[in-house]
Amino acid sequence: MKVAAILLLLSPFILMAQSGPFVIKGIVENYKEGQKVYLIGNHIRDSAIITKGNFTFSGNVTISNEPDQNYNDSHSSIFLDHTGKGMNFDIINVNTFRDWGTVYLEPGKIEVKIADSARYAIVTGGRAMHDHLEYDSILTAYHIKYKKWIKGEMQIPEEVREKTFLYDMGKATAAFKNEQKADALQFVKTHPWSPVSLYILKHNEEPYPEYEQLGPLFEALLPELKDTKFGQGYVDMLAGLKLTRLGSLAPAFTMNDQNDRPVSLSLFKGKYVLIDFWASWCGPCRRENPNVLKAYKQFKDFNFAILGVSLDEKRDAWIKAIGTDELYWTQVSDLKSWNNAAAKLYSVQAIPQNFLIAPSGKIIAKNLFGEELTKKLSQIFGSK
Repeated sequence: MKVAAILLLLSPFILMAQSGPFVIKGIVENYKEGQKVYLIGNHIRDSAIITKGNFTFSGNVTISNEPDQNYNDSHSSIFLDHTGKGMNFDIINVNTFRDWGTVYLEPGKIEVKIADSARYAIVTGGRAMHDHLEYDSILTAYHIKYKKWIKGEMQIPEEVREKTFLYDMGKATAAFKNEQKADALQFVKTHPWSPVSLYILKHNEEPYPEYEQLGPLFEALLPELKDTKFGQGYVDMLAGLKLTRLGSLAPAFTMNDQNDRPVSLSLFKGKYVLIDFWASWCGPCRRENPNVLKAYKQFKDFNFAILGVSLDEKRDAWIKAIGTDELYWTQVSDLKSWNNAAAKLYSVQAIPQNFLIAPSGKIIAKNLFGEELTKKLSQIFGSK
């Protein structure tokens, strides 16, 4: 979908939770008298007849600052019915009509200008509308680049393309997503007043976020955004990321092992210890366990230990995985899944995840997977 947004008021202002009436004034250049337009959103389903090229929608809307609710409250679609058959609201979906465009509702006046297709409508609104559509353009740019890349690949002879296609596709997809993510975070940096920025932070698909990147972005947001329910939880997440920055003293914790005996991180003081977060139900963790086992066997006779922290809920599954994967080192869990106390303390957002602690108690490395773990330990202890 290609939508152009024009901002009526260019000066940034505080976007607090809003409630009030909205009016959509629409113009359709190429139309049939009596043709219908439909407005569909989470809180509105309405239709209007095009009369002399004009249509109007009106109603009331309440927009929250909570990220997902803000999007759901405001996101709506305008459908232009070229068939004259009308719409069954009970079975409405985006495939009912191919000709649709996006409008983000907010209190005030919204203008929609349609030439031939709602898909290419020019939408004029306030700051909230502008911010949403600007972020949509970032997402759309990724899909356009990806489709262009696929089209280019299809020009390569099949016998040549099939040899590296899956690898190349994964590499290209990762590059496009990283570019999209960078553009999205730049949006947050330049739009500290916008609830859309909070939405981006919530849906930031970074398995191993870093405080240095996200902390300053969140701190710059308006207090009204930071004081949301999501914002308050984000503060806790950032606090954990700040505690576990490289060079920081590893936060202390105590947790029971599989024999219900308490184990404290302080027991490993004076050693290099790898805190390894995993779970029996985590496929990537199970695939990584052989690499951890290899490192353990290679360096266990040195000043090195591993403390496994499981995010399991079911004790039997945890114990079975320890035996199946031959995890001979110390294992602990409180069987609370993602509410695991140590995982929350270390602000673990994805597993597997690990932290390498020096004898001084300071974190010296993070997320060492595959050969990177043995490589790092070899640098410390020398090759064996």
